[in-house]
Amino acid sequence: MFYSFELEQFLEQAVPERDDLMREMETQALQETIPVVTPAVGNFLALLVQMSQPRNLLEIGTAIGYSTLWLARAAAGYGGKIVTIDLNQDRLHRAEAYFTRAGFAGQIEAIGGDARKILPNLTDTFDFVFLDAAKGEYSWKIGGYGLSAGRIPASLRPFG
Repeated sequence: MFYSFELEQFLEQAVPERDDLMREMETQALQETIPVVTPAVGNFLALLVQMSQPRNLLEIGTAIGYSTLWLARAAAGYGGKIVTIDLNQDRLHRAEAYFTRAGFAGQIEAIGGDARKILPNLTDTFDFVFLDAAKGEYSWKIGGYGLSAGRIPASLRPFG
């Protein structure tokens, strides 16, 4: 989604102050050109999680775990759990270190590998799915009430 610089500035002003760990992750992502959501998008994701209170969240595309931590912090108050999948093992290991530092390692299950191969083997039902993978690495198909890749349709709770 593209929007004006002025709108981006307005949205940034609405984002709560981030702690040192989140700012460190933002700096790392910027320096290494690692694709992460903006703080405004992270805040929006957290708001969605707080409103819907999903018990099981699925994130496809972890990178260094920046958006994962936005989700985890929002879900922590009611015991929500996150499964996050990423193809890049190095970034996933870095994300796991951030999860530990943030105190969320027990709330987040990080799985390395190709989501197309992992999804059919997941047994959980998910209430919330955030597809944040490099879209060019996967040939996702959108149709019906959800993604038709892997087990997402079978695993996604209605209206999740």
